[in-house]
Amino acid sequence: MRGIAIVVASTMFAMGVPDAAACGGFFCNAAQPVPIIQAGEQVVFARHNGLTSMHVQVTYSGDPTSFGWVLPLSETPLGDDGEALPLDRMLRLSHPALFNTLELATRPTFTMTPSRVENNCPSPAPNNAGCGMVMMATSARSGGGSFSNSDVPSADVDGVTLIDEATIGPYAAQLIEADNVGALYDWLNENGYLQDELARPILKHYVASDFVFLGLRLQNGKSVGDLRPVAITLGEAAPCVPLRLTSIAAAPDMPITVYVLGPDRAVPKNFLHGVINPQALTWPNAPDYPFVAASAVEEAGGRAFLTEYAGPVEPYRGRFEVTEEMTRLLLDPESTGAELRAVFSQWAMDNIPVTVPTPSPWAPNAVAVQQDPVYADLDAEFAATGDVDTFRRRLADELLVPMIRIESLFAETDVLTRLYTRLDPEDMTRDPIFSYNPDLPMVDGTQHAEVLIHGCGKEVMEVQYPDGTVHATDCNGMCGVFGAIVVPVPGVPALLVGEVADETGEPRGVHPEDLYLVDDMLASAAPGEPSVPGEFDLRAPEERPMVTGVAIPAPRSENTRAADDSGCSATAAGTRQLGSLAPIFLLLLGIAALRRVSA
Repeated sequence: MRGIAIVVASTMFAMGVPDAAACGGFFCNAAQPVPIIQAGEQVVFARHNGLTSMHVQVTYSGDPTSFGWVLPLSETPLGDDGEALPLDRMLRLSHPALFNTLELATRPTFTMTPSRVENNCPSPAPNNAGCGMVMMATSARSGGGSFSNSDVPSADVDGVTLIDEATIGPYAAQLIEADNVGALYDWLNENGYLQDELARPILKHYVASDFVFLGLRLQNGKSVGDLRPVAITLGEAAPCVPLRLTSIAAAPDMPITVYVLGPDRAVPKNFLHGVINPQALTWPNAPDYPFVAASAVEEAGGRAFLTEYAGPVEPYRGRFEVTEEMTRLLLDPESTGAELRAVFSQWAMDNIPVTVPTPSPWAPNAVAVQQDPVYADLDAEFAATGDVDTFRRRLADELLVPMIRIESLFAETDVLTRLYTRLDPEDMTRDPIFSYNPDLPMVDGTQHAEVLIHGCGKEVMEVQYPDGTVHATDCNGMCGVFGAIVVPVPGVPALLVGEVADETGEPRGVHPEDLYLVDDMLASAAPGEPSVPGEFDLRAPEERPMVTGVAIPAPRSENTRAADDSGCSATAAGTRQLGSLAPIFLLLLGIAALRRVSA
């Protein structure tokens, strides 16, 4: 017995562990098939004590009436006694605070500082309030899905065996195995997991590899509002994202964010590692980042992950700790509802408030703070029923214990890596596997560009990008306006370089003409082995010019730079004209979208 699977209809993100590059998927689960498109995925992997665990964020949109998820895994985790873990120990509840915290702390940001470098230029007008757009930073992300409820699946039928079942929070979970794909396909349909015929050959692969399957659904009487993130303990295999089954119901250009906690920086093993060309972005804020990222992945052969952040886990330790008072009250059968409310409501607000992005073209990094949804739901139920024993038990099961487990992830790992991609369904032909490389440097999530405006009248705007490249543009006396927004350099590719990453050494750059060939080779890559055959001559990309554009005026004097208190030193005229940039800014967004469509 070598795996597990979970059956989910909607945008609940299914993850798994690799075996023959396979793990996971989604099906429609309703009396009448409801079109359900997976719009995005988030998952957290943690490697500790020789095992890999995975926390899955449940997201959804719409109002469907059924819910189900399928996740194949390559092995069943074993307990200390050497026996397979019971289902209620393998599958636990997680908490949305984990995903919320990591998203806000590691999202890529793009900042910019313009300044003048010539003595004969007018002094910049004071602007203590800042210039609005210049110092904002953002990374656009969005996702969604839909879910619904169904009857409890039947027990054993010919070719399918119900191994174990358990109730986990709002979910009913069943662990099953199948002897042949026909029996599995029929069982899923008979038990409400209606799926496309396209799923049959993919399921056949898992059955032939001796996988087992874990059905996960909402209990009767529960609604989509009861959905909770889940945590699954996996075996010793490397972290793997399930995409093959996901492709059946995936949205085009689907965003996937993967957080990996482990001993070192994580790298994609059987996908290329991509680096975005900073000259292809709009600075600051990079509102076109999702489009440019998608184009970079396409230029890398359709399958690549971008490293958006890598750093030590110390800043996250202690963020999810619970107090002794909370534990004491939950263990005391005489504690009152009022006591529980007083302690837990204050802790939830102080420690795990949920910040919800409220993006707009002018404030893309804005958020609104809301109360922790898990505590809010439990408190509302207690207010309606007055059942303090149930309140106390559910606080322990759905809040205290999940937070303790989340805190342990950071206590037992050293490095957090955030990876991102955008994939079309037709490119989801393999399940990305991740490994670890101790030789790689950390990655700062904040990128900064410097804009230097030379001369007066016929001005030249020099942009110094975070990768060290420089591009200069003749802005015809309009630097005061366009210095606040740097548009993409015409004609540059979105992908700076596509790389092959292994467990040691620096990633090796791939010549653009070889990207599709190397992508095909990576399909069989496995952790601990070279990603591409040693006999293959991996051509490096050609060196690119470090300085491009028009000639930069001389002389340059660093001592004559002037900047206002906000870090934005546009001239008074330029500052007055910032309001006129609104249509230009929106036009840039439209151009970015057209670029993505035409790519």
